[in-house]
Order: sequence, then structure tokens, then C-alpha cells
Amino acid sequence: WQEFMFACAPYPQNERFLRGVEEEARAVVRRLRNHPSIVIWCGDNEVDWSYTWWGRSDWAQNRINRAVLKNVVEELDPTRPYMPSSPFSPDPAADPNSPDQGDRHNWDVWHGKQPYRAYARDRARFCSEFGMQASPAAETMREVIPPEQWSWPPGDSWAHHNLDLQKLSPYMEEFGGAQCVEDFIRLSQLTQATVLKFAIEHFRRSKFACGGCMFWQFNEPWPTVCWSVVDYFGRPKMGYYYVKRAYSNVLVSLKEEGEGRLSLWIVNDGLEGVEGDLIVERRDFAGRRIWSDRRRVRVPPNSVLKAADVRIPEMPLASMRTEYFSARLAKGSQVISENSHFLVRERDLVLPEARLTVRARVDRSDGGDVLYKVEVGSDSYARVVKVDLGVDAQYSDNYFDVPANESREILVRVRRGVPVSRVTVKAHNSAESSCDLAPMGPLRPG
Repeated sequence: WQEFMFACAPYPQNERFLRGVEEEARAVVRRLRNHPSIVIWCGDNEVDWSYTWWGRSDWAQNRINRAVLKNVVEELDPTRPYMPSSPFSPDPAADPNSPDQGDRHNWDVWHGKQPYRAYARDRARFCSEFGMQASPAAETMREVIPPEQWSWPPGDSWAHHNLDLQKLSPYMEEFGGAQCVEDFIRLSQLTQATVLKFAIEHFRRSKFACGGCMFWQFNEPWPTVCWSVVDYFGRPKMGYYYVKRAYSNVLVSLKEEGEGRLSLWIVNDGLEGVEGDLIVERRDFAGRRIWSDRRRVRVPPNSVLKAADVRIPEMPLASMRTEYFSARLAKGSQVISENSHFLVRERDLVLPEARLTVRARVDRSDGGDVLYKVEVGSDSYARVVKVDLGVDAQYSDNYFDVPANESREILVRVRRGVPVSRVTVKAHNSAESSCDLAPMGPLRPG
């Protein structure tokens, strides 16, 4: 989705300006058109929509995105489609941000201060922008925040680096109260991760009525508290891994239907059908199975399936705080997709202190890199487990939950020659646990 660099304002329409736009656009299209990753050209970001902010209705008369850019793309790259603006409605009399046609940006959440569960009411045909702010990692913020302002409440430097606590705080409240900077970083990242997960699952369950969704944003051009899931120094936030799982080709998700009901959905974006066992359970955090259902399902290629309805029984608040529902699609011992649903807000969960176990070893070499296999187990539900090798590395997964008496295995990629001697794991409800890595011997090639 390649946009020309016009955004959020009506632009001049005089001939001199238009000639400059055409010259720049020709250079841009020639430079980028051979990249196979480009699927669509878009004239701008939110320019049509911005006309409505200024009380104007003549966005369709904008010659930059309706004529100049369109003509350049059609001449120099005719194999790809062109869309004038984003959001965009084909009907010039319609709201540019209409949910009924074209694409839509949802900033009712965040700028509009609506609760994030309002995403469940969004009927966008294609949602091409939505998001939630979060802090980068502590290591990143320590690079730019003076030591005397590493305190809570935050000092002026945090606002300079884009923290909007007035908007972010109401969303964070569901996840707990920050008592220090480290609390804020953790809770803001959990807020962003949960919000993006919720929205992506909603839009994917709406498959075909909704053609897709793109969140704002992937990375960022400076060290700042913002909507990205990868920070300026390339460090992934918690939301990166939540989004990665939410965009899995096959996704199991649970939806609150009201009146004490949950519905279970399976989205298959692949071009082959998927068969397996759908296991739905009500469990407590200590691992006790209270209720279970197992059924065989087949999900056709490129489809969405409402696979089951589950009644949530009336239960005391104490039980709602210590129990949850899980859904897992499995084929034999292979888990294709899994998900959990909590019955109360995050801050109201009563999680026992989890005791984590960790095992790690060198797995194999892959080009110039070394792959480490890390297995994390827990005696009770471990919430948001972070694996850390203490060096810059690429994790196949991170910030994941481990149900009671189960384990999760991930691969970690480290550049060869970077010394790694220890792996550390910690959950939100556990003490830190670690183990040594065996000395690196001969590696089998990948």
C-alpha cells in the first residue's frame, strides 16, 4: 500500500504547485514501480477526510489526487490499481470515512476516546488505519529521557517524546495502576497489544463483509512513545507478537455475544482447507478443568467459520476472577491455533504466583546465525511470559501465556559470534527464572 506524501490537509491547486507535484510523482513512481511488494498506489493519507474537518465538501475537486497522481500512475505503472485517498469513498456525496464503502480509518478509539471494545461495532469494508499508543522498551527510553526525569508521574521529557497520558491513561486503567516508570512501560505495552489483538480479531471474523485491516503503525522514525509495535532501535514491543499471532493464517478467536454467551470462530486465509479438533475448555488458573467440549471441524479454504456457541454460566465474582475459557484447534499433537478469554478486566484477575521452568540449548546454525531452542513450562497459568537472552535477538514468539502444567517452545535467532550464556524468563505473575546455555559445540546446519 504505497501512498504519495500528502497528508491530513487540503493542498494548493494552482498550476505551479501541480507541476511540482507531477514532477515529484514521476520520480517516485519510476523509482518504486519495480518493487514486487507494491500492491496498490494511494494518492494521500486523510486528505479527502480532512476537507470535512474544515467544513468543506469539495474534496472530489482536488486535482492532485483525482488527476495529477492518477494520470502519472496510469502512464508509468498501469498494472497496479490507484486509489485517490485513504480513507476513500467512491461515492463523492458520501462521507470519505464511511463504513459502508471504500476504506475507513477508525480513530473513534484513541482520538475519540471510545472504549476499545467499540471496535466490535465497526462495520468497515476495509479498515486501513487504527491503533493504540505504547512506550518503547526501557532500554530505548533511557537513551532519550534524562535520569532525573526517570520518575513517575513522568517529567516534561516524556511529553516531548510524544507521551499523551491524558488519552492513554483511561485505556491503561483496565490493566492496572502504574507506580513507577517500569510499570508504565509494561502496562502501556499490554494495553496496546490487547487493543490491537481485539480489533484485528474482530475485522478478521468479519471476513468478506470486511476485506481486511491494517493497523497504525509498524515502526517509527524517532525514539518516541507512539503507535508503533517496533521502536526506533528495532526492538519489538509486546504488541508486535500479539499482532503476529492475530494475523496467523489460521486463527481461532472467541467473541463475547452478551447474555452470558461466547461464540467461537475460525478464520482460514489459506488456499487449502483445514481439519482438526476444536477443544473448548473452562479452566481455572491452577489448571483444573471445569468443563470441556471437543468437536471435529473442517474449515474450507479462504473462509470464516462460526464453529460453536458456549454458554457462560452464572458464577460468583470470585470464580470469574480465577477462571477463563480457552479454545484450541489441533491436529493430533500439533496445535494450529489457540486463544484465551478472560471473564473480567485484566486488573481484576487473581493469578496465583507461577513457578516457571526453563530449558534451552543450541539448536542449529542457519547461515551466519545461531538458533537456540527455549522451552518454558509453568505449574499454573503464567501471564505474558517474556524470554530474554540478554542480547539483540529475533524471537519466533514472545510475551505469550503458558497454561498450568503446560509448556511452550520457541526459537531464538542470534548472530554467530555474539556471546550468549544465559536465558531468563519472567511472567507478570512470576519471579524471574533462568538457566545456563550449554557451551556451543559443533552445529548441525539448518
